Amino acid sequence: MKNIFTVLAAISLSASVLAQAPQKMSYQAVIRNSSNTLITSTAVGIKISILQGTATGSAIYVETQMPTTNANGLANLEINTGVVVSGNFSTINWGNGPYFIKTETDPLGGTAYSITGTSQLASVPYALFAENVNNYSSGTGISIVGNTISNTAPDQTITITGTGGINVTGTYPNYTLNTPRMIYGATSGGGANGSSPSLISGGGFTVTKFDIGIYDVVYTTPFSSIPTIAANIHYNNFSDGADGYHYYSKIYNESANGFRIATIIDLGTSLGSNINTVGFSIIAIGN
Repeated sequence: MKNIFTVLAAISLSASVLAQAPQKMSYQAVIRNSSNTLITSTAVGIKISILQGTATGSAIYVETQMPTTNANGLANLEINTGVVVSGNFSTINWGNGPYFIKTETDPLGGTAYSITGTSQLASVPYALFAENVNNYSSGTGISIVGNTISNTAPDQTITITGTGGINVTGTYPNYTLNTPRMIYGATSGGGANGSSPSLISGGGFTVTKFDIGIYDVVYTTPFSSIPTIAANIHYNNFSDGADGYHYYSKIYNESANGFRIATIIDLGTSLGSNINTVGFSIIAIGN
């Protein structure tokens, strides 16, 4: 008469004091025959499947083992230490359950499995689930708890480095991206002693006379901070000759709204009437 065997199974999680959880689960099975007699000191073949969703769900991991029962008919084994048939135990997402463990047993130690049992994992293997979560790392001010990623330290300074032309101002969550702009232009002194200066090319600023050879430059749209300025003066048609005379420009009173520029020409005696031919060119770059 064919014997019928029964299996009583117990599942426990492997614990570890290490920071990383071991990728295995302890499993115990008590095997008895139809007469309720323990199958002792015998090698038995066991096929283990982890099912997802339902007791008849898809097997996402399968392995086989051949433990030997002890004097009490107890077979001890660790899941993920046997011969893998399919799947990858270490990649199971334990938070995406429910999960069931199906065992198929051949009490004669072969693969003619005649005993089948399925039981649900009533609780998630938390050590292994935590291991999945710890695969994600967080930087300063970022917290990862379960499926939630939080900014725990807002108002962080953000800096963009490199050769790009954008800088960032403001604090979380209100940031402003600033792209540098450039204004440029050439002016003519115009009129006696530069009394009527005018912009002859370019744009983005206006120019008015402050004094002989001194001009105020006002940006049409102010910058957010003092821009970088480059200036050069130019002249022509000095009646007494320009050779050997000194000329230079000086910028002062700089602000985000504009600046003042002095176009100085040393004719040796006085400025003379030729000051009306003096102009200047500027380039201002900033945000």
